[in-house]
Amino acid sequence: MSEQINSADEAIDLAGGTTKVANRFGVDVRVVSNWRVRGFPPETYVAWQEILKEIDRTAPQSLWKQREMIAP
Repeated sequence: MSEQINSADEAIDLAGGTTKVANRFGVDVRVVSNWRVRGFPPETYVAWQEILKEIDRTAPQSLWKQREMIAP
């Protein structure tokens, strides 16, 4: 069973660190450094799902500023 990650900071470290993640997303390392503090932009959700799958982890939707749907 996959272990859950609870912060963007933890996800970035497990994915290889700031530079590796920046290269993967084609962004400057300063952008990824901001993700460590602010969380991930919603548009990175799909790409991060692939990364999390590769490292056998899960993460709450709140890391992407998304709310989980709650059935009535």
